[in-house]
Amino acid sequence: MCEDETSVPDEIQDICDDLSEFSEKNRGSYDNSVTNIGRLSKAYDSEKENIFSIYMEGVGTKALEEDQRFPDMGLGVGDRGVISISQLAGEKLVALIIENKINHNLSKFVFDIFGFSRGAATARHFANEIHKKVSGLVYEKLQLNSSSKVSINFIGLYDTVAAIGCIKDLLDTTDENNHGINLYLPKDIANKVVHFTAHHECRDNFALNSVAPEHQEIALLGVHSDIGGGYKDPKDSVLIMKPYLRTISEDDWHAAQNFNNKAIEKIEEMKQEFLPYVVSSSCFSQNNVVKTRLTNKHYRFRATLSMTRDISPDLQLLSFNLMHKIATDNNVPLLTNTLIFDGRLAELYLCYEDTYNHSKNISGLSIIKEVPESLSSYVLKHYVHCSDHWALDSGMYTMKPKINQYGERERQVWLHKKQKGYPF
Repeated sequence: MCEDETSVPDEIQDICDDLSEFSEKNRGSYDNSVTNIGRLSKAYDSEKENIFSIYMEGVGTKALEEDQRFPDMGLGVGDRGVISISQLAGEKLVALIIENKINHNLSKFVFDIFGFSRGAATARHFANEIHKKVSGLVYEKLQLNSSSKVSINFIGLYDTVAAIGCIKDLLDTTDENNHGINLYLPKDIANKVVHFTAHHECRDNFALNSVAPEHQEIALLGVHSDIGGGYKDPKDSVLIMKPYLRTISEDDWHAAQNFNNKAIEKIEEMKQEFLPYVVSSSCFSQNNVVKTRLTNKHYRFRATLSMTRDISPDLQLLSFNLMHKIATDNNVPLLTNTLIFDGRLAELYLCYEDTYNHSKNISGLSIIKEVPESLSSYVLKHYVHCSDHWALDSGMYTMKPKINQYGERERQVWLHKKQKGYPF
């Protein structure tokens, strides 16, 4: 909620409304650009005989409809939650088999599964439903038996963020409890599993669910949607400093001076932290300390700092390209990719691909470490979004950064391990 240590009655809602001007809370993912999962779905060569593609909307979303914010998108559960989408995928699979008159008792089923964000969590859960065989959803829906030939060839994941909340943990989406969702991927679950992670992501509500060391996990430059896709607006404007607020009596000049000094200190500190993101200091907002009268005896003092940049959304295409390459190298039937980069993006992608080709078992920061510092700096200023911010959404800082013990923005990473009771 809004920080307000000495509140004046009836003012808090006005403060929240004022701060929310930086938020895009009325724009869900349904009017964003296509994600890399959408691109891969279109690239799947389903024109060939016996090759089919099923595309599932993301958790909390439905095509051409406003996002279902709670509980589906907010907690990852509900009618459009992870488990429900897995169930729906099974139903679509049955419909596809009936429509194409496939004899499921005689057929061999080979799956390629892709997912981004909570969709990656759904992909992992669905893969487990296949891996469970006769006790799983897929065998049940298709009425298969223990002698049926079913396997997973490839699992391609973009930045898995399960972020599941329920009553048991007081709706906490930041912890590692995933409440009946099978994220753990055994070593033998597929011929190949690859997971791209967002090196610059650090939101508190976007903890990463790792697949390492059992599977290949590669960090790439960018935040969550720079990796999985979805950005389309070239303007990136975010509130980078937590609003600093005080209510001060009009005759308390000492408190007012202390506020101004502290505000200037906070603003300069944040400017220094975000300097690597900007081409010039003009990207930072001006007139960041505001004084407004609340009553005939009180003033409201507010200090904020925002950052506005022109950012190309095209970084997401590099992770699409690299996933496409790795997938086709591993027998995924994708159409020929004709996407071509130029300028610094071409330079960056060449670095990505060359590093991967040199050692196809690379993991962690291996690719990023090969990117020249000058190129990495350029990409950060012109292509990497700032996903964490302090704008309000429904009265809460839902996009705030995770702050570590040293006061630094740092992402929480949950280890790849079996939950108690796995598989559910």
